[in-house]
Amino acid sequence: MEEYNGKIKVRKDAVYVIVQEGVTSIGKNAFADCTSLSTITLPKTLKIIEANAFNGCIKLSTLTLPETLKSIGDLAFNRCTSLSTITLPDSVESIAIGSFAGCTSLSTINLPKTLKIIKANAFNGCIKLSTITLPDSVESIAIGSFNGCTSLSTITLPDSVKSIGDYAFNRCTSLSTITLPETLKSIGHYAFNRCTSLSTITLPDSVESTLDYAFSNCTSLNSITLSKNLKSIAEGSFAGCTSLSTITLPDSVTSIEEDAFGNCTSLNNINLSKTLKTIGKYAFTSCNGLTSIILPDSVISIGFRAFASCISLTTITLPNSIERIGAEAFGNCTSLKTIILRIEKTGDNKVIDSIKKKYPEVTVIIDEIDISKTIVLSFENTLVNMDVVSVICGFLEAKSDSGFHKKNKRRKSKSKGRKKSRKRKKSRSKSRTKRLSKI
Repeated sequence: MEEYNGKIKVRKDAVYVIVQEGVTSIGKNAFADCTSLSTITLPKTLKIIEANAFNGCIKLSTLTLPETLKSIGDLAFNRCTSLSTITLPDSVESIAIGSFAGCTSLSTINLPKTLKIIKANAFNGCIKLSTITLPDSVESIAIGSFNGCTSLSTITLPDSVKSIGDYAFNRCTSLSTITLPETLKSIGHYAFNRCTSLSTITLPDSVESTLDYAFSNCTSLNSITLSKNLKSIAEGSFAGCTSLSTITLPDSVTSIEEDAFGNCTSLNNINLSKTLKTIGKYAFTSCNGLTSIILPDSVISIGFRAFASCISLTTITLPNSIERIGAEAFGNCTSLKTIILRIEKTGDNKVIDSIKKKYPEVTVIIDEIDISKTIVLSFENTLVNMDVVSVICGFLEAKSDSGFHKKNKRRKSKSKGRKKSRKRKKSRSKSRTKRLSKI
């Protein structure tokens, strides 16, 4: 007998089963939904446990896997809700999709030194699993591998791990610390979303990108060290991290994407990258602790509602490089009183005159510290009837108008030159005609 499969009739009320020696494979669905099965003895000759073999065996509490076992199929032990501990033999190299998903009593699992791959949702919903050590052979952690493991407080990632998949540790609400290896290159969507006990994270310099909402809603996260090679802060990366008070972006970062730090209500100190070019929509919306911000000279674009509802923001410094400010970028910033525009003042003061004319309620002051590069827009009272965005857009309009006038002057001078040239040509033509008529 080589295979024990679903075709062999197994009583659904069977409590104890012995699979005889010589059997090498447990087939698909062989013991699926045997809801009374509490104990099974497997033969030493067993090599393969196929998909759904023990799926739904809700009373199976103990299981010894033989050293000959090489492969465990998809959902093999899914919903074995009484299984509390399991040891995988060294012969196993991969854990298949959802193999132990929904094993709500599983608190301990010993992984083999030969394990290379943990596939999607392998331990999804194992709510009592508290600690796990991954062997040095594991290279990747797939989608949802430990999703919803709410008791998982400690996990050791080996230096062999190169990628962490989407939702890998999503809703691991007890996870307080994790050390990411220096070999790690990518972190997937929502990988650590809602890890509400996680207080500190260091992204190694090997990481060049993180995907959307990787660390969102980590409400205890108060310290972040970012990779020196990180190129962008992805959408929603740290959104809802309500304990985060300070952030320093490395100079490798050129963009902050949509909602990256949205609702980081304790954020009061931001050190931006010197090469930063774009700030996406909602990037810092509702960062209530933020009182001032200085945008570096590299920034060219601020997105829609990027700083909206930052109710403690009093001062913002905008660089000369700025080309676009999205609608409501500073909407509902009820404490904003000063906008510093770092622009080069032209001799004819067209920028200042334009703002004064369009917005008479704004006091325009030339900063005496650096008279050539800074203009301060100061609001005597809180902004009651004043739309901040319209003021800034007015500045930009004036700035572009100034450039437009300069171009126009050049165009007019060129046009005058052309007209004079045409007149000279006409007069030459007339005199030539006169000479020919005389001949």
